[in-house]
Amino acid sequence: MEVLNEVLAQYGSLTGVMAVVVLLVQVAKHLGLPDGQAANLSAGLNLIGVAALLAFRVFNPSFDVAGADAQALNFANVANVVFAYFLSLGGSKLLYQGLKGVTGLGKSNSA
Repeated sequence: MEVLNEVLAQYGSLTGVMAVVVLLVQVAKHLGLPDGQAANLSAGLNLIGVAALLAFRVFNPSFDVAGADAQALNFANVANVVFAYFLSLGGSKLLYQGLKGVTGLGKSNSA
C-alpha cells in the first residue's frame, strides 16, 4: 500500500503527463466526444497513467520518470500549438461563412 501512495503522489507531480491528458481530452471534445464524457475520459487516461507509472516502478525501477515527464511536457506544448492552429483554420472558415453577404464586412473577390 505504501508503494501505491508513493506512486499516486509522484503521478500528481507529473505536469507533463497532466498536460498531455488535458490535450487529449480537448482533442477528443473537438472530434465528437459526447457531452458529459470528458470527466470519464480524463479519469480513464489518468488511471492508465497511474498504472503505467506503477508498472515502471515495479518492472523498471531505473526508468527516468522526470525525463519522460519533461518530454511529455515538450510534446504537449508543441501539440497544443498545432491543435490551436488547426482550430483557428476551422474557426476562420466559419467566420468567413458567417460574414458572407454582410454589408461592409462580407466582401469576397472570388468568383
